[in-house]
Amino acid sequence: MEIPGDLLYTKEHLWLRAEGDMITCGITDHAQELLDEINVIELPEPGSVIARDDILATIESLKSVFDVLCPVNGKVSHINEKLKEKPSLMNSSPYQDGWIATLIITNKDELHSFLTVEQYTDFISG
Repeated sequence: MEIPGDLLYTKEHLWLRAEGDMITCGITDHAQELLDEINVIELPEPGSVIARDDILATIESLKSVFDVLCPVNGKVSHINEKLKEKPSLMNSSPYQDGWIATLIITNKDELHSFLTVEQYTDFISG
């Protein structure tokens, strides 16, 4: 299982790449393994404002339906349009091609509440 060291993580199995006041997020390799074959994703609208813990996206797989909760308060800047045609990118490339959205965060201090790679590894191992 891949867990890149340059990202932040949530206990809901999301990864975040922070760059200035922008974050790109997606589901972790661990999450895609639990979901199994992802076949549909509902993405947010670019420009929409989403509060932390509101639904950012909904993923449907052969096993279940999973609501991706927004990890920060922010505005959707970009969505991964490729996922509309090929949601399986979340399975094959969760950290590169399978990202969900980029958001402009309203409070950078929220980034301090996320897990490091070590903390996330301990969390999923425990």
